[in-house]
Amino acid sequence: MYNFVTYDSVTPPVNMPQSLTSVYVHLVFSTKYREPLIGDEVKDELYAYLGGICKNLECYPVKIGVIMTMCIFYVLSRKK
Repeated sequence: MYNFVTYDSVTPPVNMPQSLTSVYVHLVFSTKYREPLIGDEVKDELYAYLGGICKNLECYPVKIGVIMTMCIFYVLSRKK
């Protein structure tokens, strides 16, 4: 009449499927006393420096913003 599946008739999987994680991180750094110390002359160097940090940490910058008083990161970190 009815077909029931029992644990004896089902073979368990040999390997578990791979699970991947993605973590988005939002970081904000400000200058001391929020003084406007980050000028246009250092922004390009600062972008390169912050991008290098992300590369060394194996994370991917989604958005990096720099204004006179703060740096804002939005990065993606993935587990391999």
